[in-house]
Amino acid sequence: MDRPSDPTRSNGPKFKAFDRLEKWQRSGYKLLLYGMSAKRFMKSSSQRAVVYLVVVMTLGLYSLHELIAALFFSRSLLEGISHAYIMTYILTFLIQWFYMLQHVRSFHENEIYLEKFESTQAHSSFADHILDRNMKDFLKYIMFCAGWWATNNFTHLIGPLIEFSLAFIRTGEFIQISLLPQVFDLPKWGQVAMYIHNAVMTFSFFMYCGANSLILGTRVLKVKTQCDILNEALRNDHGVESNIKAFIKDHIVILRAAKMLNGELADLNLVIFTGSYMEIATQMFTLTLFEPSGVYFFAVAFDFGSIFLITATQCWLSSTLTIALDTVSDGVYDTEWYGRDKNHALNVLIMLQMAQQEKSHRIWFNSFKIDRSAALSLLQSSYAVYTFLMIVQSN
Repeated sequence: MDRPSDPTRSNGPKFKAFDRLEKWQRSGYKLLLYGMSAKRFMKSSSQRAVVYLVVVMTLGLYSLHELIAALFFSRSLLEGISHAYIMTYILTFLIQWFYMLQHVRSFHENEIYLEKFESTQAHSSFADHILDRNMKDFLKYIMFCAGWWATNNFTHLIGPLIEFSLAFIRTGEFIQISLLPQVFDLPKWGQVAMYIHNAVMTFSFFMYCGANSLILGTRVLKVKTQCDILNEALRNDHGVESNIKAFIKDHIVILRAAKMLNGELADLNLVIFTGSYMEIATQMFTLTLFEPSGVYFFAVAFDFGSIFLITATQCWLSSTLTIALDTVSDGVYDTEWYGRDKNHALNVLIMLQMAQQEKSHRIWFNSFKIDRSAALSLLQSSYAVYTFLMIVQSN
């Protein structure tokens, strides 16, 4: 596959919208790599080690702490379920983060650049327009999700501080301050240190959500935009001379990039949907073990909303990729293949056959299809695990 090592070295037309898209993608890498660029991360083994170490220290050790607490130090079923829920939540992010770090080089090497495609060069004004429109829709959704995730993180971070401050004003005594349920009695300095760690970890969840959405989202957006451009080129392929062979080459590049991207989304979706499945079910079960207050319901609602948005984002990315590739067949049908010679018709049929291949993916032994309705299906199927936990409790 012919790809430049750097988009700025391309000989094709330049797009302002494409430059903005690249900036958003670089921002995603900086969120994932704690302020480091992707090239710097790939170049320096020592800096890669630092990033891995920070992830392990922030997420890995605490997930191990929650596992030990759930298995050996829980004094009740409710406490054990709470620690298991937190462990699942953290472990899900940890596995995703490690996966993304492992594939930074693959992401970079298999990037596609719109200006290198023949169809883009043939319709540069349309390409700039459609990329700008697609990117605006993409950023609106990302900003909404970021606002929700940021609000959820802020309430979790500031809530314990407000509670501690009010208690200190009323009594003048230092009470326990904790962001997550604590197992061991810690001295005051230990409580402060644990709160700071939990706050950093909670903020890192927000960082990862933004990184994942921007890195994978911009890559999906490029494929979708290139499919839109290719369709426009096919519909306007008039005249005696046809560019269908060049467009077939474009289509092959798109399919190769989409195949790799679809596999990466499938791997991440397996982790995300499995974790979300267990988190929703255990949280539903927890609500049956005690009489929660209104504040607790508010926190649970925000957690559920955040989990749902994470899964919905993955569904949106996966379905956008699938639908974009499917639309190429519409563009092929719109070509004037019937008015050309047999060789042209054969090229069109080859392209049509490629466009009609299955592009969606399934997880859980091919039993669960990731599409636009998968997030809602997850909520429904989580009820099965909740029912199982209720049976275990009754016995």
